[in-house]
Amino acid sequence: AFTSPADTAIVQMQDLLGLGRRARMNRPGEPTGNWCWRMRRGEATARLARRLATLASTAERLG
Repeated sequence: AFTSPADTAIVQMQDLLGLGRRARMNRPGEPTGNWCWRMRRGEATARLARRLATLASTAERLG
């Protein structure tokens, strides 16, 4: 997503955190439990911020 030529890059936080299947936000065919994932306290770390900054810089998305 970061290297896309689009003006905006949208990346699921679950992917950035590497949470895998346990944090899946949408399960087609299941009528309940979809679209209700929330980031837990403490998951927004300095390490994650550095990773996002590196991704944005590498993809030349810092303006």
